[in-house]
Amino acid sequence: MKRLVAGFIAGTLATVPMTMFMLVMHYLLVSDDERSMPPYEITMRASDKTGFWHKLLGEEERKSVTLAAHFGYGGMAGMLYALLPRLVSLPAVVHGMGFGIFFWAANYLGILPALNLFPHQLHDHPGRRAATIGAHVVWGAALGQGLAQLAGGGQPSQMVPVDNRLPPKETMV
Repeated sequence: MKRLVAGFIAGTLATVPMTMFMLVMHYLLVSDDERSMPPYEITMRASDKTGFWHKLLGEEERKSVTLAAHFGYGGMAGMLYALLPRLVSLPAVVHGMGFGIFFWAANYLGILPALNLFPHQLHDHPGRRAATIGAHVVWGAALGQGLAQLAGGGQPSQMVPVDNRLPPKETMV
């Protein structure tokens, strides 16, 4: 339970540098006439599909709801990350970056297009795609290190221990 809570906290906190990175990269790589940032589009489309409250809210409230949803999703993803076994011994930051890339691919190439909440990233603006991938790498790095700090008192260069529940190599042949 402690690791799940640490994962939620780490995922939520990791969403801070991710969001800052996304804002800067969106500004640098995407022209003014392009669509809004992904979290806003996803939140508003989900709200449309569920017939939820967004039509009752003003623009400022919509932005606040988007931020709350974005940070909440980051926290929930952090809990998922905390549950995963560590199969190789790598620095926590590297593990987190790998998860960030996996999480981007699962969501932006699979889940979100399938639910019609966001276009498939291969059909999106290249600058927005680059900003979104980079933001997930930043999020993953912060998540990996944050979880190591919260759950194991780790240092930035700490190696994530291999999961001991796996059978010895010779029995897997």
